[in-house]
Amino acid sequence: MGIVLVFAAAPWFEDSSDHPHLLAAVFAVGLYASVFVHELAHVFTARWYGMEVPTVTLHLLGGETAIEGESRTAAQELVTAGSGPVASALIGLAGLVASGTSSGSA
Repeated sequence: MGIVLVFAAAPWFEDSSDHPHLLAAVFAVGLYASVFVHELAHVFTARWYGMEVPTVTLHLLGGETAIEGESRTAAQELVTAGSGPVASALIGLAGLVASGTSSGSA
């Protein structure tokens, strides 16, 4: 599926690069890496609260973290569920900052 994503994304980069397929491949790897980091945030938070995490499965545009056990409080449940989206938001913010600095604007 990564190859399909590269060829699907390459046209977006044709005007900004002499190597749109290479840039699209970097985009695809970055997308999968961000999904992995999102799921790792769930893993670390669940383990912090003493729950077991037997598997993490990555799909084309998402993932699934299997967590065994129950949160002891509603706050733990909220933090465990919210840790992935917070990680994704931080990755997005880092991307926005990086794109702003690479174009010469502050």
